[in-house]
Amino acid sequence: MRHANHGSTEGATLLVEGAAAVAVDLHASGRACVVRSLTEAARCRPGEVLVTVGVDVDWMPLLRQAAAVVTDLGDHYGRVAALCRRLGVPAVVGTGNATAAIPNGWRVTVSCTGGVGRVFACRPEHSRRPAATGGSAARAAAD
Repeated sequence: MRHANHGSTEGATLLVEGAAAVAVDLHASGRACVVRSLTEAARCRPGEVLVTVGVDVDWMPLLRQAAAVVTDLGDHYGRVAALCRRLGVPAVVGTGNATAAIPNGWRVTVSCTGGVGRVFACRPEHSRRPAATGGSAARAAAD
């Protein structure tokens, strides 16, 4: 999901940082789809955050459906940045290690603010539920 404003990333775990490919503040969240080739990228679903080494024009259909793009290579003036700007897709480029640092399938938030792009790990859904303290009522409440 792409959006212009988002909740605070205060206290979130920073996974990678690079250059923001877009000139405006954009943010997106979704599951990370980590791929190293266009062939592998076919398994990415619409709304996921595409994490890869780099892209070129052959990746356009995938860029259009991605919530955001994160790459190991590139800079603010490169091909990846230009393609993402054209499509209005939040992108963090030139991280150097996104494909190694971001686990496939993790929920992440991509934040592009002030020319800096950051990728944060989202808090797991199950951590929002209060811990049960024992007994059948507590177990039923936890289910």
